[in-house]
Amino acid sequence: NNDNNNNNDGIIEVNDVNNVDDENICWCGEFESTIIHIENKVEQTLPEKFKDAEHIRYPRSLVNYFVNKLTNMNDIVYDPFSGFGTSLLEALSLGRKPYGIEFDKERYELILEHLEEERKGMNLIYNEIKDKEYYNISPDYQGYKNLFENNKFSIDKLNDMNFIEMVKNNDSLRGDLNEIFDDDLKDDSISLIITSPPYMNKFDKENPFTNYSTDGNGYDCYLNDLKTIFLKLKPKLKQNHDSFIVIEISNLKNHNNHIVTPLAFDVNAILSEIFHFIGEIICIWHPDYGYGYNHSFCLVYRNNTVLPKSSESGSQSSEK
Repeated sequence: NNDNNNNNDGIIEVNDVNNVDDENICWCGEFESTIIHIENKVEQTLPEKFKDAEHIRYPRSLVNYFVNKLTNMNDIVYDPFSGFGTSLLEALSLGRKPYGIEFDKERYELILEHLEEERKGMNLIYNEIKDKEYYNISPDYQGYKNLFENNKFSIDKLNDMNFIEMVKNNDSLRGDLNEIFDDDLKDDSISLIITSPPYMNKFDKENPFTNYSTDGNGYDCYLNDLKTIFLKLKPKLKQNHDSFIVIEISNLKNHNNHIVTPLAFDVNAILSEIFHFIGEIICIWHPDYGYGYNHSFCLVYRNNTVLPKSSESGSQSSEK
């Protein structure tokens, strides 16, 4: 998309993987590579009480990469595990509508605070560049000139966004998953879901969906619940193959017992029952990613209009 505020600093595409020709590399028309190198740094410092969670965030450059390739201006970008709001903040800066949900109330409040700060910063930039010609603007702000002059986005649309209505705090994952996402977000509206779900090892006892604050019911239940969440989200996605899902995820090595939890592979197995799996992009992190690896996967899907029969009935959470 040529109307985007591209800022892929920290992302390097590998365009010649094992000397495979470009036709074979382009498994999806939007991508020219199956491997990207990412500088593993985050842009915003968290308050002291969240310091232990610094390592669980991906950088905004990763969100920028996928949002620019898979969406257009004013599209809805959704993160069902919003965390500290990285996906939502970058989506907003690119002229998209940020929607999401976060279980933890303190993290949710921090997201709202950061979204307001992002909007304030964008207003300051707009006031500085609105009357200047493109060639008289700092290169750092030239993308914003394109953004604010796009006929699908404007400073008024930015300031009309009600983040309290767009981002939800929801603790329904403690119990009945049927209550989740029962909000004002219309069906057939989301262009891109981009997220990294909370991870779980095979032998973990805690429930990842409650920020590990309650006991869970095992790895199989976790996968079943994750499937239920995306079945609930499916109608919200744009239909007729006009929407995408990107899941950043890793397999997990346990150095104590040398057991690998194939989390990325297991998650792909369940999501491929709901969406059309396009392929994976291998993300090489600098420095290392963690969890015993220097890489993770971005699993990319396109929304099927028709749900496979095996998934039509959905899955019920066994959480009590």
